[in-house]
Amino acid sequence: LPEEISTAIRIHHEYSILDRNDSTLLPPATRALIATSQFAEHIFQYHTGLSKSQEWSKSGDICLKLLGIKEEQLESIYEEAAPVLAKYD
Repeated sequence: LPEEISTAIRIHHEYSILDRNDSTLLPPATRALIATSQFAEHIFQYHTGLSKSQEWSKSGDICLKLLGIKEEQLESIYEEAAPVLAKYD
């Protein structure tokens, strides 16, 4: 796997590193991969109610910041994701 992906897998729960905008610690691509995967997991859990974890409460703010998503946009994102996730009900 490319270094950005293997690093993202290895440290995807180390949120303090995510919050530090230092590309010598973590490449921007790795930060984006972690934020995207956490957000995708959150949306899946929101819709299915499966595997409710505490990860979003730990990482949600920084993930939204990294992805450029505002809290008030979440409801519309949830609605857009509903048809896709309906396949898993």
